[in-house]
Amino acid sequence: MLRQLTPSVLLIPLVIAWVLNFSALSLQAQTTQIDELNELQKRITNTIDKCLPGVLFIDRGSGFCISKDGFVLTNDHVMGSNKEIDVRFALTGKKFRAKLLGKYPEGDLALLKIEKKGSYPFIKLGDSDKLKPGQSTLALGNPFLLGDENEFFRGIPADFHPSVSYGVVSAVFRNTPPRYPDAIMVDTAVNPGNSGGPLVTLDGVVVGINGKIETRFGLSLNSGAGYAVPSSKIMRFLEPLKKAKGRAVSSGQMKGLTVEERISGGKPGLPIKYVSPGSPAYDAGFRGGDRILAIDSYLIRTQSHYDGFLKSYPAGSKIKFKVLRKSGEQTIEATLSQKSNKRPVKLGIKLGTDDNPLQVTRVYENSSADLGGVKVDDILLEFDKVKIEGVIDLIKIVKEKKHGDKVKVKIKRKDKTLELDVEMLSP
Repeated sequence: MLRQLTPSVLLIPLVIAWVLNFSALSLQAQTTQIDELNELQKRITNTIDKCLPGVLFIDRGSGFCISKDGFVLTNDHVMGSNKEIDVRFALTGKKFRAKLLGKYPEGDLALLKIEKKGSYPFIKLGDSDKLKPGQSTLALGNPFLLGDENEFFRGIPADFHPSVSYGVVSAVFRNTPPRYPDAIMVDTAVNPGNSGGPLVTLDGVVVGINGKIETRFGLSLNSGAGYAVPSSKIMRFLEPLKKAKGRAVSSGQMKGLTVEERISGGKPGLPIKYVSPGSPAYDAGFRGGDRILAIDSYLIRTQSHYDGFLKSYPAGSKIKFKVLRKSGEQTIEATLSQKSNKRPVKLGIKLGTDDNPLQVTRVYENSSADLGGVKVDDILLEFDKVKIEGVIDLIKIVKEKKHGDKVKVKIKRKDKTLELDVEMLSP
């Protein structure tokens, strides 16, 4: 007699078929994911191969060429007080002399030109305004000078091969003073020596110049938060820098206009607190009670946004403000004024120990002293050829200086007496 099969037994072939089908689909999905990862890796390596020849080694930092006729971008703090400097191309190590065309100290930007005529490898500037948080980026440069003057292993021959790190955009339009009022924030690993190097997308275009990192415990090492000068800002400053004849250019300001800290009252737009009668802002058409909706295409929500966006335009720029008033939306076109050179400057150090009140106990990152080479434990002897007897003497002399002044600072470092060139900067 035939035995009657139970329903559970009848289901066994179906279960086996389902398991086999699921396994096949799972394997197919894994294969697809692996293929996608391989494609991503290939895209990254192709981008690196495309960009590396245009990267430059500059003194104790990095840079990159932006045109075949030899225009070069780097950080102002990499250039320091130099008017000319040697640059070496990645991979080949070929050395050329480059001349400073102009600098923008407030935004940590410098434009150079290779003096020898020729055709040079370069990387194109892209549009940083299109960046979104989470977008992949690559940082190219010379961290810890590993490609030439290796800071860890002395005596190793230079190979002039830049380092590459991979990460994402953490935020855009970050206002992080000093020097970075409108910055791209990245978690892409950058360290000392990366300054001046390019931040590129996977399309192989530059969207920023790496230049600043957040530090912890007083260590100048990557903490997962770096900042880059955005390419959109760079593009606005290129022509003024080309015409600067080696001098500094500055960002503009809207004189006579005071804004609130942030949007308030549930209404759109950043409220204008006060417009000074007879000021450029008043003459342009701003009035008390107006709310600033946008500067050009940038939405304005806070005073930080307002300040940051204004500082991303050079003095003399004509920009459009979209404002809201009782009569409705209006567009005001205004020309940004030149900033006064009489801005307060700071040396950026702390002095004072029980043994020696003129001993440096702290040097603030990216300050005038830091960029000039002053270090903790140095003993201050002279400032601008004037002997310093105490902190009060130093404060009085510094107050007499203005942004961009060059001074000689004499210090004692261990058993050596050194004279450093320091450029005074506004914080």
